[in-house]
Amino acid sequence: MRPDPDRPRYTATVRRDGEFWLIHIPQRDLYTQARFEGEVELMGRDVVAIEDDVAPDSFDLDVVYE
Repeated sequence: MRPDPDRPRYTATVRRDGEFWLIHIPQRDLYTQARFEGEVELMGRDVVAIEDDVAPDSFDLDVVYE
């Protein structure tokens, strides 16, 4: 499947800090956190979706661990 060039694409850079995973979306300078690693993509999508008032599945999100 080829990526849709018209679909927004963001990167979530993630690093562990104590008990939490810190998530930064550098293209939008947005930050959030997750308690569990399994929540990282969900929380990254939520922060962009809330900021842009769009559905969390309306854009691509690449998760990169530092």
